[in-house]
Amino acid sequence: MANAANILQLIAANWYAVLAVLLVFGFMIVVHEFGHFIVAKIAGPAMNYVAATLLFCFLTVFFGVPEPNRKLVVNDPRPGMPAALAGLRTGDRIVALEIGGKKVEGGQEIIVAIHKSEGREITLFLERDGNSFTEKVRAVKNTEKDSKGKDYWVLGFTPDFEMMFRKVPLPLAIKKGPALTWEITERHGTIVAGIFSRAIPLKTVSETVTGPIGIVRYIFRFAKEGLPNLIFLGGFLNIAIALFNLVPFPALDGGRLLFLGIAAIRRKSFDPEKEGMAHLIGFAILILLVVLISINDVGKLLRGKWF
Repeated sequence: MANAANILQLIAANWYAVLAVLLVFGFMIVVHEFGHFIVAKIAGPAMNYVAATLLFCFLTVFFGVPEPNRKLVVNDPRPGMPAALAGLRTGDRIVALEIGGKKVEGGQEIIVAIHKSEGREITLFLERDGNSFTEKVRAVKNTEKDSKGKDYWVLGFTPDFEMMFRKVPLPLAIKKGPALTWEITERHGTIVAGIFSRAIPLKTVSETVTGPIGIVRYIFRFAKEGLPNLIFLGGFLNIAIALFNLVPFPALDGGRLLFLGIAAIRRKSFDPEKEGMAHLIGFAILILLVVLISINDVGKLLRGKWF
């Protein structure tokens, strides 16, 4: 009963984030199925792309063009690890660090410097509630190897990057909406190409791929960061669901398109019962995949890799 009460208290305290989860998931599903309803069975991904582009246009016109902030944000420092022992808190911004007399700035550059610090003393330049201060820490060797099988050092927190929005003239803002859609699509394509070419190890894929549980976590986080961030995530997720549905696998829109293409080449339709069975088997495999990814998501939660 105590656990149930705690869950209810958590939901009540984060009602806006819960509402955001329902709205984002609902919006994606309605848009996708509306495409099926008004055009054809394979129009769902197209509607998701239209929705993503409209969301990005709204974002760039009213809030600005998203740009990655150079400040790294501390998220949930783990007890007993250097970050927590140094007094770092969730929301602290790491503006820069100094190691071996060399100053390093930029979120990604700071992470790389920490990973390569080999236990040497690090001076962190931090911001908290508008105040600047410094802390000295020493990273510890991680218990796991990196994707290349090498040792690396950590401070023990989940890194985040602040998203900033820069106002631009209206004509440029309107152009930036479709440009963002293309940029994110291209990024997805690069990742897929990297997986198939083995440039991205399978271990890295298993650590970064996420399912419904992970998506809910991201919606919670972006909702707390503000409406512009949530709009950006909505556009990003619409593109992701569109690309996923275009995969030529039974039960997905891409699978249906594949069957239509083969039928056109053969000039003969497939037996509806056999095609239906193929989609049913594909659906069962997809459900199994979702279950496995969700188990992996729960494992990340338990290992503290997210929170």
